[in-house]
Amino acid sequence: MHNCFALLALATAATVSAHAHLTGLVANGAYYMGYTPNFQYMNPVPKVPAWSAGGYGQGGIAPDSFNKENIVCHDGSKPGQAYATIPAGSPIEFQWTPWPESHKGPLLTYIAPCGEDCTTTDKMKLQWVKIDEKGLLEGGLGGGQYWASDDLSK
Repeated sequence: MHNCFALLALATAATVSAHAHLTGLVANGAYYMGYTPNFQYMNPVPKVPAWSAGGYGQGGIAPDSFNKENIVCHDGSKPGQAYATIPAGSPIEFQWTPWPESHKGPLLTYIAPCGEDCTTTDKMKLQWVKIDEKGLLEGGLGGGQYWASDDLSK
């Protein structure tokens, strides 16, 4: 089965701020290169099993945008043009760019089967399944909070 991978980090209840991208994936011990915005300057663009993204706009995504196409794999995203072979039950490691320290909150990881041809799948028809989540790891509402996103900014 082929999958599209996405991460959503909730910064607050009102907005979503995610300014990182998947740089690589290790599946069952095999490394697969992720997407980098530098690909837009390459000809030909490397074929990787990670979605490309557009403008990397600044700021959060408003709650009324959650059902819009730019929330799925980011602004102007397009399906990856290669595949990662991931046998059922095998370990998967997602590798991300450094996470901004100011973007604190829980981390949720979703995957979605993309059908017969992942290179042409319609992102608005994907059926997402949450495979991991981490939230507030230490502290409470009074301060001294340590969120799952803090682990990504190290």
